[in-house]
Amino acid sequence: MNSKFKNITVLSVMLFFSLLFISCEKAEEDDSAYSFEVISSYGNVVGYYKVDSGASQVFSGAAMGDSTVFYSFNKNLNLPESVLISATGVSDGAGVSSTTSVSIYIYEDSKLVKSATVSQISAGVPVTTSLYYTFGSEE
Repeated sequence: MNSKFKNITVLSVMLFFSLLFISCEKAEEDDSAYSFEVISSYGNVVGYYKVDSGASQVFSGAAMGDSTVFYSFNKNLNLPESVLISATGVSDGAGVSSTTSVSIYIYEDSKLVKSATVSQISAGVPVTTSLYYTFGSEE
């Protein structure tokens, strides 16, 4: 009976570590190898993105932590072939923008592969930029 208990215990421990190893591999896979981030300063950012030939999706930035200066939007992508992102600094009701810059960063395998930044050239003028990228390309 004692050796039966040992066998069950050893088997249980082996099963536990096997599942732990599998779940770690799955967690690494779930951390998308493809993503983008949009960051703005001194005002929020809104925009849209389109993955492959799918429908366009609208986004709005959120304050970064406790910051009242920086706003961001992050999105992981599931095996995309391409992505188009358009971002615009938010304007007040009179069409005046306080957003001074908008940046778009596209990542593949946690490496920055393409970026675009636009800065306000005249006070109150909205800033807008867009960026297109084909994953796996050497752009």
